[in-house]
Amino acid sequence: MGKTAMKTKVNNKIQRNYVSDISKLLNTLSQNHPKTESQRQEIDKATRITAKMTK
Repeated sequence: MGKTAMKTKVNNKIQRNYVSDISKLLNTLSQNHPKTESQRQEIDKATRITAKMTK
């Protein structure tokens, strides 16, 4: 594997871990704190976006 391919692989792994952490944070936020409807919608939207990024 070339240097660039290796770097890309590492970056992808870091990005997946980062997105995973964001997803966990969003889930925790939505479970632990009752929100207004608009805040709940924002959290749901962000959760859907991060879910797409992890695939």
